[in-house]
Amino acid sequence: MCRVRFSSIVVPVVLCLSANPLLAWNLGQWKESVHALEDPALMTLEQVAKGSFISTKRSSLGTWRETGASCLLFSDSETVEGGKDLLDWNPETDEKRVILTADKLIPEGSEKPLSFRNPVWSTDRQKLLLYTNTQRVWRVHSRGDYWVLNLKTHKLQQLGAKFEPSTLMFAKFSPDSTRVAYVHDNNVYVENLKRGKIKQLTKRDKSSIINGTVDWAYEEEFGIRDGFKWSPNGKRIAYFQFDTEGVGSFHIVNYLAGNYSQVIDPALPQGGHHKLGGPCRRRPYQERKNRMVG
Repeated sequence: MCRVRFSSIVVPVVLCLSANPLLAWNLGQWKESVHALEDPALMTLEQVAKGSFISTKRSSLGTWRETGASCLLFSDSETVEGGKDLLDWNPETDEKRVILTADKLIPEGSEKPLSFRNPVWSTDRQKLLLYTNTQRVWRVHSRGDYWVLNLKTHKLQQLGAKFEPSTLMFAKFSPDSTRVAYVHDNNVYVENLKRGKIKQLTKRDKSSIINGTVDWAYEEEFGIRDGFKWSPNGKRIAYFQFDTEGVGSFHIVNYLAGNYSQVIDPALPQGGHHKLGGPCRRRPYQERKNRMVG
C-alpha cells in the first residue's frame, strides 16, 4: 500500500481554511475578472479545468511497420463525414498511397464508419485491431468494442459480438495472428478469427473473483490495469486472479452521476487488515486446466 507523507508546511494552511469559514467561502465564490474573460491571450480557470486551453486535435492516426520507412496512416476522409482513409505513408519521401477508403470501414448494417483509437498490428502484418465505442473505467477508457480489419480482404470482423456493447477489455492478437484474447466480465476469452468461435478460458465461482484484470486498489496505487499475456508460442495465457472476498469497502461518492449522487464501494484493503492479493495463473489454450505460477 502506498503511503503519502504530508509536509508540516501544509498543516497551517489546512487549519487556516478550516478555522476561517469566511475565507473558504470567499475562495469558493471567487470569479474571473472581466479583463481576463475578454482577453483571448489569457487562459481562464475554466479552460484549465476542462483541459481546453491548448488545442491538441489530431487529424490522423498512425501505426508503424517493424521494418522499412513506412507506416499506415489513418487520415480524415474528404468524402465520408467522420471517416478516415487508410494510407501507406513513407516519411522519407512524404509519399502517401491510399490503401482503403473510409467507406470500407463502415460495418454491415451501419451508416457511419468506425471511429477508433490507435490501431494495433497483428504479428503477420495482415490485420489491424481497432478499438472503438470506448467507456471510461475509473480513470481511462479501458472498456469498449474491438474490430479486426483484414488488410487483404478488407473484411471487418467484430469481436465478442454476442456480448453487450462496450464490455471487452485489453484485446490482443495471438503470436500466430489467428486468434484474439480479451477480458469480458472479469473472465478471459479467446476468439478464433477464422471460425468465429469464442472459448471461455476462466470461470468465476463467485462474484469476488477477478480474472485477467485487476481490482481498484492495484489500479489506484500502481497504475496496473491489463492482467494477462500470451506466451511466445501462443499455447498458453498467463493471467492475474484476485479474490476480494473479506476485503473492506472504501466508500466513494460520485457527485457527477446525474441528478443524484451515487455511492461506489470498491474493495480497498487497509494497513493491518485483510490483505488483498492474487496468484498469477497460466492456462494452456488447448487444455481445460488452470495452473498457478509461483
